[in-house]
Amino acid sequence: MTETAFRARLAAMGLTLDDKAFAAAWAGAQHLRAEIARVEKWLTTQP
Repeated sequence: MTETAFRARLAAMGLTLDDKAFAAAWAGAQHLRAEIARVEKWLTTQP
């Protein structure tokens, strides 16, 4: 997902963030995505 798409998704939910809040939300979303990928990888390697 791009920053533009993320901002559009937030706007569709009625959330408008200033630049600083958006940067924090974007960083959090990227971190969450990375953690989900890590857990998914771990789950697929378990017997």
